Amino acid sequence: MPVDNEIVLVVEPGKDVRAMKLFEAEKVMGPLLVLDPVRGVVPTYDLPMIYCGRQVITLGKDRFLYGKAMIYKPICDGDIGSVSSLEIQDVRRIFEMQTVTLCADGQDFPAFRI
Repeated sequence: MPVDNEIVLVVEPGKDVRAMKLFEAEKVMGPLLVLDPVRGVVPTYDLPMIYCGRQVITLGKDRFLYGKAMIYKPICDGDIGSVSSLEIQDVRRIFEMQTVTLCADGQDFPAFRI
């Protein structure tokens, strides 16, 4: 199966986890990802994620992502495989627990503690 058909996840603070094909996720992630891509790992889990470094706020020792992240399942040779339904449920639960509300200039907004 071509890699564009693999199912990945897009998470965004304040929104539900979305499962979609890789080529769709790349469009949803937008141009900011190209400008400052950061690779990380889903907190407390073993799936890699990629997000825009310009959408991270550091407060003390904590880092918060207020933008989107794409989560994928790596397979051998650097290819991407589809995430499973169990992984989707786990990621949803993890990001619900990692969601906080931050405030800047009198405006509240959701973010993920990463």
